[in-house]
Amino acid sequence: MSTKELLRNKYLDIRAGFSTEKIVEISREIKDHFFKLGIVEKSQNFLLYHSFGKEIITHELIEGLYEREKDVYLPYVVKEEKALKISKLGKDDPMVAGVFGIKEPLKKEDIPANRMDIIVVPGLLFDKNGYRIGYGGGYYDRLLKRIEDRIITIGLCFEDFLQESLPVEEYDIPVKIIISEKRVLYVGGGEY
Repeated sequence: MSTKELLRNKYLDIRAGFSTEKIVEISREIKDHFFKLGIVEKSQNFLLYHSFGKEIITHELIEGLYEREKDVYLPYVVKEEKALKISKLGKDDPMVAGVFGIKEPLKKEDIPANRMDIIVVPGLLFDKNGYRIGYGGGYYDRLLKRIEDRIITIGLCFEDFLQESLPVEEYDIPVKIIISEKRVLYVGGGEY
């Protein structure tokens, strides 16, 4: 088993023990940090993901973006292509369970990732260089490889899951900002 797989399994087990109350509280603190970012106010097009299981909850982020009259997009998986595609999600648009049971828009579009201003990237673990360990499918790594440098990528992370460094492969793409319940970390020292 690789180091990444060992870390993934260890931290999935730890996260499985988190109470719903703890996840809700941490998610609200992360949401507060998110909406204090100047780049969020200046941006219009946001690609998020619909949180699943014991991930940091993204529903309130999505609602907060609608309240601020921002455009929200969600990915959906095209398994046979091993790809993520993007659809706009209106406030009242229906959603369905996708390939991995994660909610995605019922309406399937193929909106270019480069239309986004901010992409919120899921991950189990992040390191201080912006690298992440996700869930092993490589879907976001393939998406991030195609985007323009101007797009701000943000990882949401439990503070205790933020590592000094993680094993990195040549295809791994770091995020530019990491938000935990304790802080906002601008990777590479830049502020947006």
